[in-house]
Amino acid sequence: MCAKMRRGSLYTKATSLGCNKLALGHHFDDVIETTLMSMFYMGKFETMLPKLKSDNFNIELIRPLFYVEEKAIIKWVRNNGILPMNCGCTVAAERTSSKRRETKELIAQLVKNNPDIKKRIIQSTQNVNLEKILGWKNSNGRYSYLDNFFKKRKVKSKLWKNKEKNITSWEYIIQTKKEYIDFINKVIEAYDGLGNVRTLDNQSGLIKNSYKFISF
Repeated sequence: MCAKMRRGSLYTKATSLGCNKLALGHHFDDVIETTLMSMFYMGKFETMLPKLKSDNFNIELIRPLFYVEEKAIIKWVRNNGILPMNCGCTVAAERTSSKRRETKELIAQLVKNNPDIKKRIIQSTQNVNLEKILGWKNSNGRYSYLDNFFKKRKVKSKLWKNKEKNITSWEYIIQTKKEYIDFINKVIEAYDGLGNVRTLDNQSGLIKNSYKFISF
């Protein structure tokens, strides 16, 4: 909340002054920490960008210190006799715990065993393989790995339920994600709680042993 209020005030002031760019002081360690915090606490993979357009203001946001490590900034500030201003909140004064501080401490521990781990984290944001990702989203909507899966081939699968020697079978030609979800729902309906749901078609690779292996 504090960061959002500061950002809003900065945007408003910059716009009133006729500025077309706003420079923020986020450094390399901020980028790494934010990337991990997005994964750990928000359930998504995203990072800061060195340059982007504001969604609500006609202004461009830039981060000139994007690749500068925090320790280099601290050293420069001390060598030049500059006293940085503290925002005064309890989190900044380290009187209150924060997820960012916990993440910073975690990274510090990881660096002891792997000095290049921060570089590897930033490299991972530049080498995202969409063919190995379950899902992703952009301004146009959400996407799933199943979207491309069903474009490539038709999948024929049989589900068998064996209960008290009564055998029932369903056969599906699955071409779309909706048909796949309908098929999974059929599996769930057939599941008798004893683990008797199995597929006979191993080539499809869709179901293994029971519906519990599938999630959306």
